[in-house]
Amino acid sequence: DSPAAILFAENCAACHGDGGTGGLLTGAPALTDHSVLYGQDEAAILSTLRHGRRGIMPAWSQRLSPAEINLLAFYVSTLPEAKP
Repeated sequence: DSPAAILFAENCAACHGDGGTGGLLTGAPALTDHSVLYGQDEAAILSTLRHGRRGIMPAWSQRLSPAEINLLAFYVSTLPEAKP
């Protein structure tokens, strides 16, 4: 697995599922299609990772380095392309 995939698995998959497929039980949206509520472009993903969303999606700026956040944003932005 790539460093980005490992970072995603360690920090995001618990809510967003393996490969970003989403989770009905946690209420986390799928990240594998373009209908994501706040958009799927890298700028929107960076904002979400840094600042969180409405108290549900946590802000990661205190937990991950700027480089890790950038890597995750790029990885998440490519998930729709990787969808079979």
